[in-house]
Amino acid sequence: MPAPIAINPNEHEWIKQYLQETYAITVVDAFDCQALSDAILKQNGTKISCSTFRRLFDLVPNPKSQSRFILNAFAFAVGFKNWELFKQHVSSFDTNIINQNIQIYSQQLPKSSALILETIKKLPIATWQGGYQLQSIIAIAIENKDFDLLKEIVQIPFEMENQKVYEHLVIAFQAFYFQAVKNNKEVIGFISNTIESSVLLKNVCYKPL
Repeated sequence: MPAPIAINPNEHEWIKQYLQETYAITVVDAFDCQALSDAILKQNGTKISCSTFRRLFDLVPNPKSQSRFILNAFAFAVGFKNWELFKQHVSSFDTNIINQNIQIYSQQLPKSSALILETIKKLPIATWQGGYQLQSIIAIAIENKDFDLLKEIVQIPFEMENQKVYEHLVIAFQAFYFQAVKNNKEVIGFISNTIESSVLLKNVCYKPL
């Protein structure tokens, strides 16, 4: 029988988040685990037991390892062909590193704009966490009047046909709207001058009058 495969802390946190967001269920007890199991079976025909989810969400002792079959089932349940592809997808989503890079950028340290731009391109915008991280970065950029970075951000080809990505981008870009309402002329000018060349701004941000 194949040996269980270890799940590192980063993979563990992200598979939990993807499962909860994909099926709109916040897991806090065994009833939620059963609801998640039922929802996955109904939506994509994959059967994962309630007890498996109780271990995954640390409601019972969890050895932090699973069979390849179960890991592949987790991955398939959130839209990936197998666990290896899911691992590759989340390999750069280390929350501590992302938050560290945001902190570096907030302090305007040398080369921090280039660092944060590369960080943005790797953010998991399909999750609420990724959306809120982008929201923080945009707010910091506006506060620091870093319009060069903002120009780069609004040209990034995010996967807007993905409804979750679109919803999270709308949240992330709210800072532009709020600053326009406050009559921040620099932000209004930025949007007015940039919106025609940015598919992203056209779709998720209202053009100020």
